[in-house]
Amino acid sequence: MSPYPDHPDLPWPGGDGVDEIGSVTACGGRRPDDLTPHEDTFCGFDGGFVSPAAAGRAVPPGYPTAIDLYAYAVGPVLYVGGKEEPLDVDPWAPVEPLPGGFERLGYDAVGISNANSWGCSPLACNGQTYLARVNRYFLVDTEAEAAALARRFSVEQPEPGDYCVVEVWRAARDGS
Repeated sequence: MSPYPDHPDLPWPGGDGVDEIGSVTACGGRRPDDLTPHEDTFCGFDGGFVSPAAAGRAVPPGYPTAIDLYAYAVGPVLYVGGKEEPLDVDPWAPVEPLPGGFERLGYDAVGISNANSWGCSPLACNGQTYLARVNRYFLVDTEAEAAALARRFSVEQPEPGDYCVVEVWRAARDGS
């Protein structure tokens, strides 16, 4: 089954051992359209929420399906043409510290566009998985692996832009 809503005939991109796409990019999934965010709940980056509680307040009462809650930690480095530059994360503050009950899924190498929104993850969007061993969440297991990919993607440009490393977390599911 294809994870891409706009391309239902595409094959599952993950290969053996991949159960789901935990990528930062919205290419393999999307946020529900009918969330009702409050103005004070967003951080300054890509419509993210400042806390799990703020994200929960955006879900309408009686929402018909379960929603997974993800959290991201962005590394302080931006890869531009293979070179490291400091990545100023202050515009994304104030974000509350991550509470307990979250599990790390892995790391992604992600493009940043306009300095305030996620671009693509070549692992999930462009089939670049031949460059790295991905885990069951379509992510790499170490920050070092993601940094090497981000540097490479910033040079080879499988998707245009500069790249950063993002640590991906998800609220633990009941029974998992």
